[in-house]
Amino acid sequence: FVAGPASHVAVKACELAIACPGKVTPLFLHGPPGVGKTHLLQGVCAATKDRHLDANAIYLTAEQFTSHFLGALQTSGLPRFRREFRRADVLIIDDIQFFAGKRATAVELQQTVDEMIREGRQLILAADRQLGQLKPLGDSLISLLAGGLVCAIQPADRRTRLEIACRAAAARNLSIPRDTLEFVADNFLGDARQIFGALNRLQATSNAYQRPIDLPLAREALTDLIQVNSRALQLEDVERA
Repeated sequence: FVAGPASHVAVKACELAIACPGKVTPLFLHGPPGVGKTHLLQGVCAATKDRHLDANAIYLTAEQFTSHFLGALQTSGLPRFRREFRRADVLIIDDIQFFAGKRATAVELQQTVDEMIREGRQLILAADRQLGQLKPLGDSLISLLAGGLVCAIQPADRRTRLEIACRAAAARNLSIPRDTLEFVADNFLGDARQIFGALNRLQATSNAYQRPIDLPLAREALTDLIQVNSRALQLEDVERA
């Protein structure tokens, strides 16, 4: 995970949760899609298991939690379901905005959160929106999460995007000049997936035309992707400026 100013507090909170599970619980991370929430959460789960060999750490999405819960209801396996998740040392649930409109599952989640907090177990939740935008989950659950630690993860700044591009190129064994990586970082301002997609395009184009990856190739190969990912200037932007 490439940490930057936009994710610094969230990363430090996750490091604390790894070092001392239950020290800060619940921990709630929020940010738009593609800023690395899932990557960070899966890293927390893996690192917890590495550092605390006897720890029971579970990562799952809200959709998976819902599927397990509904399956438990249909098979009279609710006690087992609750033991599995509420007795976990670290429980990580991603994309909790998925629970909106699912009343029974949201109530079960609230009870799970409440019990884990009482017992001092580490709970980490994440969503693609702020707590104030999760009102459909119920005021009680929002209040429980607000009483823990809430951390935002914002889109990466230029320096972080450049580091992501450098590491992604190294992982692909691609030899890409610095100015070309800077071109990618300057023109793909969204999430890391856009940077990965740009590098995939560069690699494919280089292989197809047997040309080295350099700035001229990047300008030719990435033009359409840059146009798709760039936002048109609106009158409201001019007025705001």
